[in-house]
Amino acid sequence: MIRYSIDIRYKDDDARRKEYASLLNQDAPSIVIFGKMTAVDCNLVMAQVEIDEGNFYRYRTLTLPIYKIDDQWKVILGAAV
Repeated sequence: MIRYSIDIRYKDDDARRKEYASLLNQDAPSIVIFGKMTAVDCNLVMAQVEIDEGNFYRYRTLTLPIYKIDDQWKVILGAAV
């Protein structure tokens, strides 16, 4: 996950690794559905994602930016639109 994303909530990848490890021990979303993806330009795609966080199919919809950085696509976390 760290390889394919940038999480602006953390100052560096070491902090992310520690936090993500503890998150894995908690309840993770049970269902993630990728919806509409809209290309803004050749370096930016906006992706709609629906997440069921265990609330009996009450989905929370997020729109996440996905940027092409150094020829790799990265999901930007912590910046849902």
